[in-house]
Order: sequence, then C-alpha cells, then structure tokens
Amino acid sequence: MVGTGWYLALAAVVFALGAVGLLVRRNPLIMFMCVELMLN
Repeated sequence: MVGTGWYLALAAVVFALGAVGLLVRRNPLIMFMCVELMLN
C-alpha cells in the first residue's frame, strides 16, 4: 500500500509544475491549464 507521504510528494510536484507554468507562460490558454493543474 502506498503511504500518505508519497501522495503528498506527488501533489507537491504537480502543484510546483503548475506554478512554474503559470509564471513562465504568458498564453492565456496555457495559464488556464496550469491553474487547472494546480487546483486538481
């Protein structure tokens, strides 16, 4: 069974990817997709 720490680590990585994409990209569609990634 997968521990809670692995889920938290995966969530942190996905959130960080969304945050980096939001800060780096200026296309509104890409920014919306990054926000979706962060909130999902």
